[in-house]
Amino acid sequence: MKNQKILITGSEGLIGTLLQENLRSESHTIYRCDKKFSYPFDLLTDNFSDYFKDFEVDTVIHLAGYAGPKISREEMNENTEITARVAYTARKNNVKRIIFSSSIHVYDFSNMYERKEKINPETPVKVHSNPDYYKDDAERKVSNYSKSKITSEVILRCYHHDMHILNLRLGAVNRDNQPAKNPWGNATFLKHQDLCRIVTKGLSFEGCDNLVCVSENNEDFIDRTKLEEFLQ
Repeated sequence: MKNQKILITGSEGLIGTLLQENLRSESHTIYRCDKKFSYPFDLLTDNFSDYFKDFEVDTVIHLAGYAGPKISREEMNENTEITARVAYTARKNNVKRIIFSSSIHVYDFSNMYERKEKINPETPVKVHSNPDYYKDDAERKVSNYSKSKITSEVILRCYHHDMHILNLRLGAVNRDNQPAKNPWGNATFLKHQDLCRIVTKGLSFEGCDNLVCVSENNEDFIDRTKLEEFLQ
């Protein structure tokens, strides 16, 4: 695979910093876009086209947005608006592909785990519920984060005739690189090194697809067959 010019939105978060280091080690050129960057950039208000004026971007890795199951409706709407702006501007500037950090939150995974239901490539998306977080808040008993990821995937698929679109439904990427201490933590965990390997492989992806991304584990909750085939 030839060296690429890669733009990472949300570059200064955990996933962004992990990918920067790994992709630079493979001699790719990395451009960073984040509110927390030394040259802060707001994808909702600043002119995203400015990033494409002086260089040709091959791939956009889109990570930017509010994260976590407790985001508000306003933050959910901002997430989807950011994705729409990224997709529109990338197409306008002849970007070849977008790799999107979606999430296993596009499934009602914690409740599925408790019911011993499995996730496979044919499993339909369903908004994740948050009853334990918001027992008395009807609006947030379903996850706004989950809604934002599902909607963003739909937005990106609308551009698949013009760009290659890869939606990575990421498991839990934790700062300490260890599974979370909850019942489904091991089954939904994604190691740093596996994340980097998946994204690197995605740089040569062509087409439009979704991929559930978790590390190998001793549980039979998420079918990794499609992921393993992708990585071959």
